[in-house]
Order: sequence, then structure tokens, then C-alpha cells
Amino acid sequence: MNGANLSASEPTTGPSVNEKILQQNTELTSFVARLSQEKAELRNALADLEEQVWMYRQKDITAEQTSVPQKAMPAAGPGWQQEKAELLLSLQQAQQEVARLRSEGRQLVQDIQAEPQQADPAADHVK
Repeated sequence: MNGANLSASEPTTGPSVNEKILQQNTELTSFVARLSQEKAELRNALADLEEQVWMYRQKDITAEQTSVPQKAMPAAGPGWQQEKAELLLSLQQAQQEVARLRSEGRQLVQDIQAEPQQADPAADHVK
């Protein structure tokens, strides 16, 4: 008798179980998408920090290279010092621009790679 009661109760609980499973699947898909987005953001932040470290190291190297010749070589005059300062500033700005463009390039690549991933969860819901 219990077997008959179970089979009779299955059709009424079946759709609710399926609905719960679909809802949980949707929630999990949303959670995974959020985690993927956070992972991409963390990767971007790490890449930016790596670029900053690289820039600071380059500044240190440049400062060391420019300080040694100054001691060894007599000053050629105020014009040379001003030109040197302008060139160092231009170099620093160019390095910052390169770092910014690299970061933007990484972001574009990640955005392009994320587009198919965002389309896949939607396709799963349609099925």
C-alpha cells in the first residue's frame, strides 16, 4: 500500500522538485558567474600592481644609472641638466603610458574571453 501511495505522490512532487532543481541551478550559475567576474577583477588588480612594481623598479634603475655618470662626469651646464630632466620626465611618462595601455589590453582580452562564458549560462537555461 505504501508503494501505491508513493507512486501517487510522485507526480505532485515531481514538478516542485524540478522547479527547485532549476532554481538552484540558476542560483549556482549566477554564483559561478559572479566568482568568475571577481576572479577577472582580481587578475586585473594583480596585473596593475605588477605593472606598478615594474615601473618603480625601472625608476630605481634609471635613478641609479643617472646618478653614477653625474658623479663621474662634470656638469656640462644648466642647459644639459634641463634637457636631461626633460628627457627623464618624458621617459617616465612613456613608461606610464605603456603600463596603462598594457592594462587596457589585458582588460579587453578578458572582456572578449568573458563574452562566450556569459552566453553559455543563458543557453543552459533555455535547454
